[in-house]
Amino acid sequence: MRNKEEQTMTQFIGGLGDSRSFDGRTRRALRRNLSISAALLLSLSTALPACWAERTDEDPATQAVDCRRNTALTAEMLRKSVHLKAGLGRCYTVSEQLTVGTDVELTVDPGVKIVFGDAAGLSVHEGVLHARGTADAPIVFTGERKEPGSWLGVRFMDSAGPKNILHQVIIEYGGATPGFAGTEPANLMLDDYYGKVSVDISEVTLRNSAGYGFYAEANTRSKFAQNILTENQKGAAYLSPLFLNQLDADSDFTGNQNDLVKLSGANLVGERLSWPGLKVPYIVSGDLNLTENSFVEVAPGAVFKFAENTGISVFRSRFSARGHKDAPVVFTGLSEIPGYWKGILYIDSNSVDNVLEHVAIRYGGANPTFKGVEPANLMLDDYYGKVRLKINNTELSHSGRYGLYAEAKVDLDFGNNKLVDNKRAAALLDPSAVSALDAQSSYASKFGKPTPQPAESNNSLDDAPDAGEDDGHDAAATAANAVDTPTKPAPDTRGTIEVMGANLDSVTSSWPATDADYLVRADILVRDDAHLILEPGVTLVFAEGAGISVFRARITARGTAEKPIIFTAQTKQPGFWKGIHLVDTSSVENAFEHVTIEYGGSARTFKGAEPANLMFDDYFGLVSATLNNVTTRFSGGAGMHIEPGAKIHSTNCASITIEEEQQVTADGRSLKRACRL
Repeated sequence: MRNKEEQTMTQFIGGLGDSRSFDGRTRRALRRNLSISAALLLSLSTALPACWAERTDEDPATQAVDCRRNTALTAEMLRKSVHLKAGLGRCYTVSEQLTVGTDVELTVDPGVKIVFGDAAGLSVHEGVLHARGTADAPIVFTGERKEPGSWLGVRFMDSAGPKNILHQVIIEYGGATPGFAGTEPANLMLDDYYGKVSVDISEVTLRNSAGYGFYAEANTRSKFAQNILTENQKGAAYLSPLFLNQLDADSDFTGNQNDLVKLSGANLVGERLSWPGLKVPYIVSGDLNLTENSFVEVAPGAVFKFAENTGISVFRSRFSARGHKDAPVVFTGLSEIPGYWKGILYIDSNSVDNVLEHVAIRYGGANPTFKGVEPANLMLDDYYGKVRLKINNTELSHSGRYGLYAEAKVDLDFGNNKLVDNKRAAALLDPSAVSALDAQSSYASKFGKPTPQPAESNNSLDDAPDAGEDDGHDAAATAANAVDTPTKPAPDTRGTIEVMGANLDSVTSSWPATDADYLVRADILVRDDAHLILEPGVTLVFAEGAGISVFRARITARGTAEKPIIFTAQTKQPGFWKGIHLVDTSSVENAFEHVTIEYGGSARTFKGAEPANLMFDDYFGLVSATLNNVTTRFSGGAGMHIEPGAKIHSTNCASITIEEEQQVTADGRSLKRACRL
């Protein structure tokens, strides 16, 4: 031990110069004092290696805070600008809530460490915080207790100066509750209550918060780049949706106890925003309402999970979500329950910028939903004007009611979509919107068919029971009257597209054959030279008391032997629906080929006609149509009602089969007299 002490002492003296320059007494005194110093140095070098030994190879961001010399930072000091400088083993300690106020600048040098006691914090209110560290000497804001929530964190408030900078900074163990008033607990908070906040945040680590790593309100701006938000208990961040376009792809939001970025609800007024895709989901806690020509673009890979009964409305604005096949954009419920959240509504939004590509919208269709529409994952409302939307390679699934809801004045570019497993039906559409559908899309459902509704609720299904509930009909009677429909998928997989009762005026609407039946909820009135075209393989199912009336317009239903067109009832009961009514229409485009019409002939039929599956009404003028390979059956009245001014054209009148006991109504013409080759 003595030899080691003497060696240390000799080395130390050697550093002072040649010991021979001292006289003997001085050398003896110096030797005694240095013997004590050497022993102390040896002891410290053994007991405290973590203070300086073996630290040079560590990442500065992970090093323990070295506090051998503490300097208190107080409110009194911050009455004027302060410059904090680094020193070996020096820490600045804070035991209260400090404010950097008006005209005060707090400048922090690289390597400075500021340690906060319980309930302490730093608020930059109308002042400036300039903290620019380096990779080798980051600036550290930490808690005296190395526990999440041991101090409040750093808040910027009403501070929009260009000098606010956080670069190569670590803020850890903040997020105490209760925190600063008006904010969510976090390590770093940008609070716009008194005015705009602006701060550059780059290469900053926000970790071990008891709340969120980062909190930012609407009127806050930041050059936010290459930051790390990790090991925070509530999530990476709690943000206003207005802040999202400031996030960058290089920041890391993973590794938290809850890997998420929470979003507040917001009214976006005249905003243009880009929302990036992160490796964690956005949790949306309130409605997002776009107005006054706002434009939001969502990047590939973004995932939004909505709180209960929340949603997105796009009113006279634009909303685009373009994903990729391998990085879709997802809008879903926080809980995977059909009808958990409202969905997305477009209203009076006629823009080519409205695009949904490689998107999934799931578990929407909450009831009640937005005013004026029925519950669906995606709703297109024309109340104030036309809606335009391109929707391709998109999934609308697991809605509490419908996948898609679309009204009449809709310009829909629709292709290769999946409207599947929605609780009531794939879609509810105005008759004019049906023509936008394509056969390549899928409309199947595991929930089965919608429940038939009584006649008095024919125009409204708001109180409709969900699929699978007992509708009160006699199952045995229904089965006895059921007719097998060849070439159709099994009932438990074939979907339903509901069609509103409405006027189809002055338009051409072509309905494609899909893996779903069309359920007509109420009367469709084809008028004013409109043209309804049904493609081969289409099945129309009619709700109680519904029907089709073609007045001074056209209907074309040309099936094939392999793909017949079927008009049938939701409940297989004679007289369940009205039938097809032709009045004052003699167009050569009126055609029924390879068609079956069944279970029509309701006693409550169209005015001026008598109950039948197919009615020719000459009240306003001549009426005619071409019929080949047509069968009518199970009518509640006659098979056909043919008035004197009606003509039926056919290449083979014998191919027209009327299976009803009463083939034609008593006051009408016979088929033989009406049919001409």
